[in-house]
Amino acid sequence: MKTSITPEMAKNILENNSRNRKINKGRVKRFKEEILNGFWVYNGESIIISTTGKLLDGQHRLLAVIEAETSIEINLITDVEDTVDGIDTFLTINTENRTNNDALYIAGYKTNTKEIYNYIGLLEAYNHKKLIEKPNGFKMLNHEIVEIANIYGEENMLTNISKARKLSEDCELLSLNYWLLMVSTIGTQPGGSEFLRKLSTYDITIPPNNISTLLKFFKKLRDTESYGIKYTRARWFAIFKSFKAESEGKTIEKFVIPRKMVLDYVTTYDKYED
Repeated sequence: MKTSITPEMAKNILENNSRNRKINKGRVKRFKEEILNGFWVYNGESIIISTTGKLLDGQHRLLAVIEAETSIEINLITDVEDTVDGIDTFLTINTENRTNNDALYIAGYKTNTKEIYNYIGLLEAYNHKKLIEKPNGFKMLNHEIVEIANIYGEENMLTNISKARKLSEDCELLSLNYWLLMVSTIGTQPGGSEFLRKLSTYDITIPPNNISTLLKFFKKLRDTESYGIKYTRARWFAIFKSFKAESEGKTIEKFVIPRKMVLDYVTTYDKYED
């Protein structure tokens, strides 16, 4: 319904804005300037409020109305259910602007949401045996990542992220994302924790073994500025192949980037199911 939203109305609506993403001050400023300069027109877009009074969409526009101290005409929708078929409707609105990080923040994950997002994406790619196809992790719908985060548990994820961050600080050849997944896969296997410790601290100049060969491969990729999906796949391939060889008492003398990479998954996870 087309409604004139006054600054007072905007304040009242925002009082029930308990579960929204962080405020983007630049977006509020842009909306405010459009209003004050006469560029704001009624175009059918809506402010959405649930049947229980929760603000589902429109916080930046409402804040702009308050700051501009000017009313605007906009659709006001107030009959949307909070959940439909078990899915939080809030997480399905404006998904192009609401990232997985936003969804986690909204759901109450206030610490390390970026790392949690990366952690879950990588684990899901691994769990579904798609890490080579998706070496940077799965992309998910907002309600999906919240459901999966709740299954893994915030405390468990933050503990593993802390371990991964410490390992990454000791090894400049691999970014945090690699360690995030290795902690929960290789790190749970017999000898896995020791393998990761050596990988993070080993002296690359010592006589060749699986760890030093692997590190030299990473150094070669870094020194030649070899980045991108192809080389991310190659790093994952080398990591798991090296750990397998170490576990079996075998030695790898050299790593090359194979034309076809088949990953030997070292652990088995139950796939996420509804």
